Amino acid sequence: MADLMCRCADAAAQAFRCMGAGLCVCLHRRNEAELQAPLALSGTEQSEQTLISELRRDFPREWALVSSSSGVELLARSLKSRLKQLGILAASESHVHGALDFYLVYLRGHARSGLTVQESMVPNAGQGLFATRHFASGELLCVYSGTSIPLAAILKGKVTNTDYLMGGFGLYSVDAADHPEVLARYINDHTDSNLHNVKFLKLKEQCRALVIATRDIDAGEEVYAFYGEGYWRARQGLQEGSASSMNSQTSSPPSPACVQQKKK
Repeated sequence: MADLMCRCADAAAQAFRCMGAGLCVCLHRRNEAELQAPLALSGTEQSEQTLISELRRDFPREWALVSSSSGVELLARSLKSRLKQLGILAASESHVHGALDFYLVYLRGHARSGLTVQESMVPNAGQGLFATRHFASGELLCVYSGTSIPLAAILKGKVTNTDYLMGGFGLYSVDAADHPEVLARYINDHTDSNLHNVKFLKLKEQCRALVIATRDIDAGEEVYAFYGEGYWRARQGLQEGSASSMNSQTSSPPSPACVQQKKK
């Protein structure tokens, strides 16, 4: 009986090892399939060459990761692998101008053209971000970035200006207060939810947030995003002088700039 039980145990262990090996093989094959699937680089060959020149010139380290060993040509498979590594491959697939353009928007922090900062249409909101060309639904407009601030410092009240503080990145928040070049920080919220035309897609490891169009945006439109109810509760707490409410905003949805308080 003991011998039979041992043989059964050995058989079960062997089956478990085979199952684990099979799972590893399946995962490996799935990853390989993702990398081998076709990747649209850009709209035209001419625009692709322009983007490649910019990538090679302005982001040499990134170029080294996605180009051939000789550094002469872009490798679509390497680009796809890099996008996957950054956690933005899925988002790039809805970008109408292709993966390479998406990659450049991510690296430079904003679309090469089509965005401008001017007085917001929201009363008392200061400046806002406007589209100067058409943006398609799913297109990446810009990236919210800034200084990484430890959650502990925020909880201790060491951050005095929280208008540009975006939480939701784990132990850190992103503060764009000292980064006027970050176009995403000028995005306002609006009380009319029908006017919201972008969303924030947070990348926790990079401490950045992609600004993705949720519908087609026409030239002349102001860019609006929903900050989240938690943000507005926190702002109300600040206005009432409530320190506890101020601290709660670090776990709220995006809080780039207060519509009612923002002045620049």
